[in-house]
Amino acid sequence: MDSISASDPGRSIPALGLALAILFAIAAEAGASRPFTASRSPASDFSVQGEYSGKARRPGIETDLGAQVVALGSGEFRVVFFPGGLPGEGIQGTTRFESAGKSGLEGTGIIGDEYHGVIHGDSLKGGNTPGDTFILIKRDRVSPTLGLAPPENATVLFGGGSVEEWTNAKLGAGGFLEPLEREAVTRKSFSNFSLHVEFRLPFLPFSIGQARANSGLRFLTATALFTEIQTLDSFGSEPGTEECGGIESMFPPVVMAVFPPMAWQTYDIHLTTPVGPDTGEARMTVWQNGILIHPGRIIPRMASAVNIALQNLDSAGAFRNMWVLEGNDRYPFFPGAAVRSRDAGRNPSGRSTERVPIQGKRGGNPSAIRFIGPGGNFLSNGIRIP
Repeated sequence: MDSISASDPGRSIPALGLALAILFAIAAEAGASRPFTASRSPASDFSVQGEYSGKARRPGIETDLGAQVVALGSGEFRVVFFPGGLPGEGIQGTTRFESAGKSGLEGTGIIGDEYHGVIHGDSLKGGNTPGDTFILIKRDRVSPTLGLAPPENATVLFGGGSVEEWTNAKLGAGGFLEPLEREAVTRKSFSNFSLHVEFRLPFLPFSIGQARANSGLRFLTATALFTEIQTLDSFGSEPGTEECGGIESMFPPVVMAVFPPMAWQTYDIHLTTPVGPDTGEARMTVWQNGILIHPGRIIPRMASAVNIALQNLDSAGAFRNMWVLEGNDRYPFFPGAAVRSRDAGRNPSGRSTERVPIQGKRGGNPSAIRFIGPGGNFLSNGIRIP
């Protein structure tokens, strides 16, 4: 079995042996005088949860591997492994393997039918049943459109400091917009537009399902019909119409592009509304965190002009940097070249923050967002936008 190390692949003991040794030590604590810490603080769990990526190795073979660690409270976790890489970065179809994690004094042990290991600090070391060993490093992915400035002629829905474009909204802690009552609604309606929204969801490890920061981004018509893009903490979940990024009751996202709670995320939406006074078919394309999740979906019963609403159900999140650009002849989100984060540059915390340009042409990394032609189509994760 190969010996691998984050710093020097040839100078450490086998990663699987190290992971199992620590895992057994953690398991031994459960029956000894030093049990698992049942009263761990949410901050401790927060430091463990998140995304990890790296290489899985066996003699002569090296493949990408990603993992999402989901906090469940009191030092317990659900750990999802993705052969091929994290969602949006090379995951192989819908292949995923789930394990359970539990924190003790020696780290966070992970046990599953296929994958096992241990988390110490910002690294996840372990192995799987086929005999691979791996060292995954924690990452903070950044949406390539986070902080995107509104184009000329755009309507700024919220840029900080004023919520005058909305009804039922307030300026919350930190200067972010928070919906009041059941939802905040724009005072104006819009037709054929591109919409940029940045949102952050709270960390609610003890909650499950729709109770994890349930909110939504809605498009309302005068007849009370609406289309909703789900906005909730579905980190680590499988795609679904009732999960984050899903178009409610219609379409699940093609990629589960959700970031961990408390990370700022983005929706970039292009909506072509029908013409005329009656409702009709609209076409919607959606990127979440720079990853295409809905390629040209046909939406029935949409009006020619819609108001935009932000739901507030229980523990809704915070919103910032929201703007609308009317006109359906271009996508303003990736003008000529896009950017994405990678691990080449690291800040003092050891987390990935560098953004690098992706050239506006065909070829290169198929998992990257690429601009194709002036004002034309885009490719993202190998999916062509109609």
